[in-house]
Amino acid sequence: MRRTSLDKLIHASLVVLVCLPVLAMRNAAAASPEKKQPAAVARLDNDGMLIAAGRRTFVFGCYWNPATSQGLEQLHRAGFNLVSSKADRRALDDIARAGLLAWVPLGEQIASSSGAEEKALETTVAPLLDHPALVTWEVPDEALWNEWYLRQEPLEAERAKLREVLREREKTDADVSRVRALMAEEALLRARADFATAEARDREIRKLLGAPEQNPSIQFSAAAQSAEQHRQRLLRGYRAMRRLDGRPVWMNFAPRNTLDDMNRYAEAADIVGCDIYPVPVTPTQGHSDLVNRQLSCVGDYTERFRAAGGKRAVWMVLQGFGWRDLNKPPADAPKDTGRRPTRAESRFMLYDAIVHRARGVLYWGCNYAQEPPDFWKELCSVVREAANLGEVWAARDAAEQPTVSCAPTWGSLDRPPVALAKRHDGKTYVLVVNEHLDGLAVRLSGLGVSDGAKISLVGDPGGSALAADQVAQSSLTVHMPAQGIAIIAVEQAK
Repeated sequence: MRRTSLDKLIHASLVVLVCLPVLAMRNAAAASPEKKQPAAVARLDNDGMLIAAGRRTFVFGCYWNPATSQGLEQLHRAGFNLVSSKADRRALDDIARAGLLAWVPLGEQIASSSGAEEKALETTVAPLLDHPALVTWEVPDEALWNEWYLRQEPLEAERAKLREVLREREKTDADVSRVRALMAEEALLRARADFATAEARDREIRKLLGAPEQNPSIQFSAAAQSAEQHRQRLLRGYRAMRRLDGRPVWMNFAPRNTLDDMNRYAEAADIVGCDIYPVPVTPTQGHSDLVNRQLSCVGDYTERFRAAGGKRAVWMVLQGFGWRDLNKPPADAPKDTGRRPTRAESRFMLYDAIVHRARGVLYWGCNYAQEPPDFWKELCSVVREAANLGEVWAARDAAEQPTVSCAPTWGSLDRPPVALAKRHDGKTYVLVVNEHLDGLAVRLSGLGVSDGAKISLVGDPGGSALAADQVAQSSLTVHMPAQGIAIIAVEQAK
């Protein structure tokens, strides 16, 4: 349809009216790059809890985005409130219509090394900044660990080529005894983490065989320096995001690396945590490299990231799959090799993260574990149970935290069960997690429980039970099975 001259004039005036404020904001930002932008729709409270749409929100997240309205609505009904999204407004619209919030993984695009890369980052995020469903951004997954881990496969491929060259030499009756001795020495040096000396032996081997030199970019001796360079790029991108937007930036680590290294990397994020998938618990299950490889390593890693992140919020990524969903076990492997978590195991890991003061839990791998549907249904029921008390977990930690002790028992009790008290709606809620593999009678004191207080277990008791006398000498006792969960509501007498 053609425009009249008056139409054109009105259109031009409207363009000027709309664009002038935008141009003014951009010019102001360019003149003062550290100037804060208007408050975002999401931020972190001073205790690390997410505030979304003005409400404190404990995160129940899912990496799997079904990308259908039915699938997203199913996540919402199951108690999830956060889902991964592409950097696309229509995808965010779909998430918002389902009643969910979103995070956008920026990947390596946030690892900026030049002004041009920062501009490209701005081009990606600018169209999304006013979207109410978007609450956080994510840096590359397991960025620190991958500086080490991603070298393993190409290095092994290069060693395999050397072994092939050696076999060809043997066919010609060449004397390769010196090469074999150097290869054995190189393997021993690698096994004890003397990477620089191992690479020197590799150079000798290659010289004797006439093979090309090893690619220096994949050598383990270069990993620490490469990790530091990557950290600097992430920091630059993080600072660029701070100038563009007020939403928090989330960094997921692997369950590896030292506290010092994680602390330095955490400078490029507002939320930290790691993925930890310990099921099934076996001597060969190596996802946790802590001394503790039981399910309670979830709590240990939560504490580890509270230490590594300083005052940063901690979100933990939990197991939404079985290892056999990713790698089919051998035909003669035991039946439970790589199995999925049971409902009890999923429930324990979720509450073990909460009781250690995680401010959110997210599930990875659910897309691999949809069929048969039993596991997914059980996991959804676990999330739904916890989400029913979402306002409790989102509440501030109570000023008075309970002292935990145990009645006499035969176990070693190398550490007591863990408890966390929350105040919500005039009640004190106490989450107690027995991380031991034995049943325990757990005593909670310091809650100021008075005679006549109304005390009850909330949700699924999972085998836990309050002591018959309930309150004795101002203490509560709850009898808990191995790796049991108890949520106790205390309403003081008026």
